[in-house]
Amino acid sequence: MISSKNKIALILGFFLLIVLLLWAVDGISNGKKIEIFRSNNWHRKYQLKDKDPYGLFLFNEILAAHLDSNHSVKNINKWSDYDSLVKEKEKSTYIFIGHDFQLLNKEIDTLLKDVENGSDLMISFYDLTSNLYDRFFNYVDFDYDYSDSIVVYANNRKHTMYNIHQTDTVAMKWEAFVNEALVDSSFESLSSFMEMSNFIKIKRGKGHIFLHANPQFYFNYQVLRKDGFYYSNFTINQFSKHRNVYWLELGRKMDNEGKENTTVNEGKDSKKDDSLLQLFFKNPSLLWAMLTAIFGFILFIIFRAKRMRPVVPMIPPKRNMTTAFADTITSIYYQNHSPYGILKVQRKNFYHAIHKHFYIDLTRRNEDREIRLLAEKSNVSIESLKELLALIETKESFNVDERYIANVATQQREFYLKTGIISNFILNRIEKKDRIFNRIIWLPMLLILFGIMMILVGFYYLTQSIGMGILLWPIGISWITIAVLQLKKPLVEITNEQLILYPIFGKKKTYNWEDLVDAVNGNSATLITFSGNRIIKINYWEMSRFDKSSFQQYISNLHKFE
Repeated sequence: MISSKNKIALILGFFLLIVLLLWAVDGISNGKKIEIFRSNNWHRKYQLKDKDPYGLFLFNEILAAHLDSNHSVKNINKWSDYDSLVKEKEKSTYIFIGHDFQLLNKEIDTLLKDVENGSDLMISFYDLTSNLYDRFFNYVDFDYDYSDSIVVYANNRKHTMYNIHQTDTVAMKWEAFVNEALVDSSFESLSSFMEMSNFIKIKRGKGHIFLHANPQFYFNYQVLRKDGFYYSNFTINQFSKHRNVYWLELGRKMDNEGKENTTVNEGKDSKKDDSLLQLFFKNPSLLWAMLTAIFGFILFIIFRAKRMRPVVPMIPPKRNMTTAFADTITSIYYQNHSPYGILKVQRKNFYHAIHKHFYIDLTRRNEDREIRLLAEKSNVSIESLKELLALIETKESFNVDERYIANVATQQREFYLKTGIISNFILNRIEKKDRIFNRIIWLPMLLILFGIMMILVGFYYLTQSIGMGILLWPIGISWITIAVLQLKKPLVEITNEQLILYPIFGKKKTYNWEDLVDAVNGNSATLITFSGNRIIKINYWEMSRFDKSSFQQYISNLHKFE
C-alpha cells in the first residue's frame, strides 16, 4: 500500500516531469524560444508562400537562390501586373506549377510572342483549358502509370518520387505525354519514366516552352527528400540565372471557395480529414494538455477509484502489546532494583492465564480444591502444580534473584506448552524470525513515470513523422520493466538458517548463516563475508529508512568470528 506522502511525491514528480518535457520539446534554449514550424494541412496546394506539405515554398526559395543578385522572382496575379512588371523586349522566364491552368487567348498569345523573342515558359499541370490544349496538342491524351511511387530518369540520374497524403503513401496516376498528341514532335525529352516523357522542352522561335506533366514533383515534402531536391534543382537549372522569373498566378484556376480546383485525378484518397483530433495535433499545447488529462485520469483511477468508506465499519486490529509488556517489566526492575517485583508480575500473569483458559481463580483457594480441579483439566500432576505455585508464591523475597526469576519463567513456559495455552502454531511463529527488507518505492515509481512519458513522447513524435519516436518506445518499456521488477522483488530476506539476496535480474542468491565469517555496518552499505571469500554488499540507499534501521540493528546482533 502506497502511503499518502508517497502519493503526493509521485504526483508532484509527475507534474515536474511534464514541465521539463514541455520545456525540452518546445525548444527553449538560453532563454530564447526557438520557433519550429509544423503543419498538418494536407489540403491546401501549390501556394508559393505555404510551408505546408503541398506548398511550393521550398521550390520558390531554391528558384530565388538560383538567380544572380540583379534579378528576382515576382508574381503576376492579374494581367495589369504584367504590364507594370515586364519590361518591353525583356527576356524573362514564366513559370506555372499547379493543377489547372487557364489564360485568355490574348494573354497566351502575348506570352508566346515573348517566347519567340527569347523568353522561356514552363507549365507544370494536370489540366488545361481548351484554348491552351489547341496550341500545344493535336488531341488530349496522356499515358500514365498507377502506383504510389515512380522512378524518374533525368540528367542520367535516377530519382524516386512518392505520392504521400497524411504521412501515408497513396497510389495515383503519374502522367506522361503521348508523342503523337503533341503539335510539335521535334521536342527534347528532359525526364521520363518507363520510357514515357513527362518533362519536355520545345523550341519556339528564340525561346523555349517547357511542359511538365507532374506538378506534385515540386511539393515541399518532395523537395525535403534527397531525390526531390535534386530533381527540383535539375528543373531550375534549365532556366537562365540572368533573367527575372515571373510566376503566372493569374492562370491558377480557383474553385468557389478560393482554393485551387483539384477535383481532377484526385480520387477518394483526397478526402478531407475532419477528425476532431486534428485540432489537438495542430496545436502542441492542446496535445500536451490532452496527454496530461489522460495520465491524470489514470492516476485518479489508481489512487481514488475505490470506496472511501467501507460498507461494514472496520474493526481495528488488536495492538501487539508484547513490546509494551517487555518495557513495563524492564521499567519495574530498573526503578525498584528488586527481582521480587518482577516475580509479583509473573504471579499475576500466571493467575490471569489460568483463569482465562481453565476458569479457575487461584487467588481464592479453598484448601486444595482449585489445585485438584486444575490438575484434572490441565492433565498436570498435583505435585508439579504445587511445586510451581511454591516458586511463584514464595514470601522469602531475600531468596529471589535473577536466576530465581529465570527458573520461574522456564517452568511457566513448560506449563503453558504442556497445557496448550501456547499452541505449537504460535510457538512456530515466535521461533520463526523471517525478515524481509524491501527496496525503496520512490525510485521504481519515478522510473514508471519516465517510462510512460517516454512512450507518450515517442507516440507524439510519430504523429509528427519524426522517426526517433520509435526508439523511445523500447526505452520506456525497459524502464517500466525494471521498475516492476524492483517493486515485485524484495532486496533481502533473512531466515534463521539463510540470507537470501534478490537481484533485479537473475535468480536469487542464498547464503547459509553457518558459513558467516564477518558482518560490518558501514556508512553507506553493509558488508557481509561468508566462507570461501564470498562478500556481498547491501547498499542503504536501496532501502527505506525503516528497513535500513531494522537491518542495521539485526546485523549488529550477529556473532562476529575473528
